Amino acid sequence: MKKVKPALTPAFRKLAVKRGKAAAKGTPKGEGNRRVTPEERELPRLRAEHGRLKQEREIVVNAAE
Repeated sequence: MKKVKPALTPAFRKLAVKRGKAAAKGTPKGEGNRRVTPEERELPRLRAEHGRLKQEREIVVNAAE
């Protein structure tokens, strides 16, 4: 049986375009006119690096035992 895609409403399409334009400008979640600062862009990278370093440290500590 063939699946039918639901039709997208004009309101949904308008919201999608708005969010797409906001994302291109660098605003989070398409809300407001707030720009994402370099520090805010760097936070996820630093958190990931911190997690990796914690794992590496745990491996070294366990290997030394």
